[in-house]
Amino acid sequence: MAETHSQNKYKEAGKKELVKSLYSQLPETKETQHAKELTQLYSQNVYRQEGRKEVAQSLYAHMPQTIETVFAQEVTKAQSDKFYKDKYNREKGKSSYTNMKTLPQVEHAMEVTKNQSDVGYRRAKEELHLYNTAPDRPDIVNATNAAKLASDVAYKSKSSQPVYSDGSVLDRPDILHATEVSKLASQVKYKEVFDRQLKGQKPHYNPLDCVSFRQTQAAAALASQVKYKNNQKPEGSSDLPNLLQLEHVLQASKLQSNVEYKKKY
Repeated sequence: MAETHSQNKYKEAGKKELVKSLYSQLPETKETQHAKELTQLYSQNVYRQEGRKEVAQSLYAHMPQTIETVFAQEVTKAQSDKFYKDKYNREKGKSSYTNMKTLPQVEHAMEVTKNQSDVGYRRAKEELHLYNTAPDRPDIVNATNAAKLASDVAYKSKSSQPVYSDGSVLDRPDILHATEVSKLASQVKYKEVFDRQLKGQKPHYNPLDCVSFRQTQAAAALASQVKYKNNQKPEGSSDLPNLLQLEHVLQASKLQSNVEYKKKY
């Protein structure tokens, strides 16, 4: 009975203060609804605690302090605490905010937003297809033409400068001086390498192991045989093919000997 009276009193007071409440002047969103429910729960808890104090005072304040009245007061307080704890445990995790259904106004607003998004996407897609990369504004066209003219003038001014040929560049005094310095530096470096690595060393060259020397010996022997045969033949006869072959062998042997010598040194 006392709990029902307390709830009715709380509801009447809440209806009177609803008009003056801060949340009644804000748009209804999930965040404001959640904050409003938390405020109401906190207010209910505070009001119930005050109500329990007032009920205890109203029932037992005018009664004489006896053992029975004190015991009854303690029992009532314990029962009230147990009742609120049980109710809290039953309703824990079952807030109306978590189970709140979507309002028709919210569904309508979501549908309108979705349709607007689709329409905007289609318009943007159509505008993209109609987009022209070439500028059509007069100021942009004039600026582009002016930039082209300036670029042409700059290019022509650069191309009008004197052009130097390869021969004229090589005949410049600084180029000639740099060439001479490079030659001298190359000779000095070659001499330093020769003095450091080859000076004082005997050449490791054995003519007997050279192929050209062997060919020269063979050619000399062949020439000796040909000369001997020519001496044995009567006058007026000659062996011209053998002489040509001998001359060719001697020339090839000489060239190969020069090549081998250059490779060694």
